[in-house]
Amino acid sequence: MSNKCFGNLSETQKNAFMLIILFGVISLLGDIIYEGARSVNGPYLETLGASALIVGLVVGFGEFLGYAIRLFSGYFSDKTKAHWFFTIFGYGLLISVPLLALSDYWQFAAIFIVLERMGKGLRSPARDTILSYATKQVGTGLGFGIAEFLDQIVQ
Repeated sequence: MSNKCFGNLSETQKNAFMLIILFGVISLLGDIIYEGARSVNGPYLETLGASALIVGLVVGFGEFLGYAIRLFSGYFSDKTKAHWFFTIFGYGLLISVPLLALSDYWQFAAIFIVLERMGKGLRSPARDTILSYATKQVGTGLGFGIAEFLDQIVQ
C-alpha cells in the first residue's frame, strides 16, 4: 500500500491495519455465507423430510456445540499458540454450507449445519486473539472498531 493511504505509519502499523481489514472482510464474507444459509436451514431440513422437532434439535444442538467449543478452542489455541491453525480450520468448515446443497437426506444436512457452527466455535477465539495483537499496534478501539464495522455491514 502507498503512504497516501496510511500516512506516516510504521511498517508494523501498516501491516496491522492490513490484517485488521483482511479479517474484517473475511468475516463479512463468512457472515454472508452462513447467515444466508441459516435463514433457510429450517425449511431446507423440512424439504428433506425432517420434522419441526428435528429442526429445533439440530439448530439448538448446533448453537450449543458452537458456544461450548469456544471454551476449549480458546484454551487450546492459547496453550499451543496455534491461533492461525484454529482460525483457518474454523473458516475452512464453512465448506459445509455449500455441501448442504448436495444433501439428499436431512441427516447429512444436519451434520453440515452442526459442522458450520463448530467452525464458528473453533475460529472465533483464535481470530479474536490474532486481532488483539494487531490492534495493539494501531489502537485497540480503532482496530476492533474497523473489524466490527466490516463484520456488521450485512446485518
